Parts: sequence; C-alpha cells; structure tokens
Amino acid sequence: MNGAREGDSAGSGGKPAGYSAGRRRWLGALIIVPLVALLPLLGVRQALAALTERPRAAFRARTLTEAMVALGLADAPTAEGLRLAAPAKAENGAVVPLKMAWDRSPRALNVLCAGNPVPLIARFELSPRLRGHLSTRIKMGQTADITVITEGHDAVLGRADLPVEVTIGGCN
Repeated sequence: MNGAREGDSAGSGGKPAGYSAGRRRWLGALIIVPLVALLPLLGVRQALAALTERPRAAFRARTLTEAMVALGLADAPTAEGLRLAAPAKAENGAVVPLKMAWDRSPRALNVLCAGNPVPLIARFELSPRLRGHLSTRIKMGQTADITVITEGHDAVLGRADLPVEVTIGGCN
C-alpha cells in the first residue's frame, strides 16, 4: 500500500474525495445572494440615506442662531407637551444625562447647546409609532441652556430650554 489506510477518503493532495472548489463557490453564492437581497429590508438603505441627507450646514454652524437657521427652526415657539430633564448642576460636562418626554409623537428632535463649539449636538428622526420618551447623554463645554426643538408630523414646531450649570467642561 502507498501509505493510505483502508477506509481513508483522501484522494490526491490530501483533499477529501468529492472535494470541488466550484461546488464551494456555488454553495457560498447560495448563502450570500439571499442575504444581499434582504439588505434593503434590514434598513441599510434607510441608514445610508439618512447619512447623506443629514443637515451638514447645521452641524458646521458655530452659533446657536446659525444652527437654528440652517435647520429652518429659528422661529420655533415654546412647546406645550415637551418636557426636559437634566441635572441642574453637572459635575462633568463630558457626560450630561438628558431625558426628553412628549405628549404628541414628534417626527424629529434636535438637541442644541449654545455653550458648545458646535451647537447642534444631535438630531433624531423618529418613527410615528414611537411614544413617550427618549434618553441620551450629551457633552457640554460650559454652563448654558440645552435647547430641544421638535418637528411634528403635521409640521408643528416646539421648543423647550433647560439651563444646566457645568463645573468641568467636556468639550475642547
């Protein structure tokens, strides 16, 4: 015998009998093609579209007024059903907890802070089915008001401001 034991399925080159690189490629394609077809259903297209449609001018603004004008929200009145909660005195501006609650579901929430080098901190696009509240953590460079402006599904705007004193700034 040439070194192979009976019952071994090794063919030439140490590969098992029936091995075929073409068959492996075909099986890989059988798995990959349905996954690629499902990507639009998994929200990848919406995520990519959101990245390209973000308000770049608002994120580049250096003052609160410039950011609000770039967003088209400069004349937002005080919101009736929007409530903000944050500590009155934040020890570290690098991590300031912020809670937002609303009565009517907004289409978008814009979080701004005049004391930051870039006032627009975040913009949240929300589902109409989302109800209730949203919590996040923000950075604040110095003592300032946190401003949250909502955009409603029916184009109604609302604004709420909350003063927060910062002991140690979190923005450079």
